[in-house]
Amino acid sequence: MTRKKITVFGLIGLISLIGPIGLVVLAQEGIFGVRDLGVEHVGLLTSNPFYFLKELRRDVKKLFTFKELRKLELDLDVVNEKAAEIKKLQEINPDDKELQRAITNYGAYLQTIKMRFEGLRGTAQNSNIDRLLEKFMEMSVKHYVVLHTVAGSDGIRNLLVETIALVAQRFDVPEQFVDRLTRATRKLPQGELQELRVAELLERLDNKLHPSVRQLLLPLRDELFVALSGRLDSLLLISPLEAIFASWSGDQLFLLRLLDEVRERVLQNDLKTELNLFRQRLLERIEEEQGIAKEDAQAAMDAAQALLTQLEQKLAGAGTVPQSMKQLLEHAKFAYNQAVMLLKEGNYGGAYGQATASAAAARNALVQLQLRVQDYQRILARFKDQFDRLSGEIRGLVLTPADAPRLFMLLSEAEKRIVEAASEKSLGGIRVIQSLLAAIEELIRVVK
Repeated sequence: MTRKKITVFGLIGLISLIGPIGLVVLAQEGIFGVRDLGVEHVGLLTSNPFYFLKELRRDVKKLFTFKELRKLELDLDVVNEKAAEIKKLQEINPDDKELQRAITNYGAYLQTIKMRFEGLRGTAQNSNIDRLLEKFMEMSVKHYVVLHTVAGSDGIRNLLVETIALVAQRFDVPEQFVDRLTRATRKLPQGELQELRVAELLERLDNKLHPSVRQLLLPLRDELFVALSGRLDSLLLISPLEAIFASWSGDQLFLLRLLDEVRERVLQNDLKTELNLFRQRLLERIEEEQGIAKEDAQAAMDAAQALLTQLEQKLAGAGTVPQSMKQLLEHAKFAYNQAVMLLKEGNYGGAYGQATASAAAARNALVQLQLRVQDYQRILARFKDQFDRLSGEIRGLVLTPADAPRLFMLLSEAEKRIVEAASEKSLGGIRVIQSLLAAIEELIRVVK
């Protein structure tokens, strides 16, 4: 569009012209491109017979590099170029066998990087190491998102998770690592499934990190799910959930668990109803296509029970417990007891679903207990910056309230909520603002 204006009637016309699924595809175009990886020009691809010259140039450059930190930095640059090659090949032909070759090449370099980190001496107190850790973390989160959309990349994603966990344990104290990962996540270009893909990364990291680190990651998980709820609220205006999640290429059980986390944070009744229905259809499809084993259900129940125990211990030492917290605890207990009953009946799919719902409710309560008073000012300052940025983008689109009434209504509501939150200091208020800002961001992305 030459003029970046969309009226309500124009949007309806666009939907009728290309259909809801087509509009989601249209909205996804350019979400994450090669330039988002910091690569201006990809150059030769593995499908080119002269690709070996590109590799030779890299090897020669490394041959004349003697310092370990500089070698590691060169390897980080090369693996980022290889991620860009994967992205470019995927854009050209996602079914090309060369894509799998590129993934294999990427994995070989990633293994080298992991070995270099294993042999590297020092901590993040060294400013040069700290700079490389920052670069590695930002790169890794982007690579995980890119690889998530590529078939046959599951093993490489596991290696990436292992490398991130290694870096966290060897070089950073827990707070440093969580701050680093949070910054990297917030630098991602936004799209309707980016939050879910990063949430899957966090879940895979869970089993490889110390419990204290997992606890510190709860606010980031919460941020991802609240933002996704706002994004989905905007997307649901133009497309059904089946179309929105059609590009999800990860484990369907992962998706089911993550959807439960989103449902816990949804503020809009219509969206919550749609998510409930979609979740039920997804569970039925999983049971029909791949089945849910007793071991899967038991593992989900064990995870839920551990979270429940942790929640009960924290509430016992919290003094006065808000009613909302008691309700979350009761919800988590009820769902867990339902899972126990369904497991005994041999309904493993139902047991799994109830266990994940229990775990989501318990995590929802735990993150509320963790939020400190001093966190509010920092969070609100970030929201104000985000609000100003989005307001500037809307001005740049030359939009008026007549062109996009819902967009301006959300903007006005967000501004009001930010002012109110300064005195309220409640997690509920914070979540409302975050959801509103994500909804605004998604509408702007669709308009663009």
